[in-house]
Amino acid sequence: MLKKKIFTLSFFFISAISFGQLPNNSTKIITGFILDNVEYTRTKVPVVEAKIEVKGTERNIFSDQDGKFKIEAKEGDKLIVSGLGIETIEILVTDKECYTIDLNRNLFEPLMGGRFGRKYRRQQRKVEQSVERKMKEGFYDCP
Repeated sequence: MLKKKIFTLSFFFISAISFGQLPNNSTKIITGFILDNVEYTRTKVPVVEAKIEVKGTERNIFSDQDGKFKIEAKEGDKLIVSGLGIETIEILVTDKECYTIDLNRNLFEPLMGGRFGRKYRRQQRKVEQSVERKMKEGFYDCP
C-alpha cells in the first residue's frame, strides 16, 4: 500500500514539474524569400528548391515556387542557403522575422534557337509577368 502511495505521489510530482515549465519563447518562425537578380531578366526571379537550414541543427526546408520559405529559428542562429548553382551563404538571424535574400548570380541566357528557343522565351516572359504582378501586390514585401 505504501509503495502505491509513493508511486502515485511521485507520478503527480513529475507531472506537475513537466507541465509547469515555461515554453521556449526564444524560437520564432522566420519567413523569407530567395530571389535572384539574373542579368537577362527585367525582374528578380524567385529561386525554387533552394535549401535553407539552421546551422548546427537538423532543421531544414526548401524554398517553394515563389522562392518563399518558413523555418523555425532563434535570434543568433545562422541560416545557411545552398542549392544547385547557388554559392552557399550564411545569414545571421536578428530580431527580424522576415528576410529577402538577393543572390545576384551572374548567369548567362542559354542559347536556344528555333521552336525551343521561342518556347523558352515565352515561358520566361510568363514568369517575369507573374513576379512583377506579385511585386505590385506586395507579395514579396516583408512586414
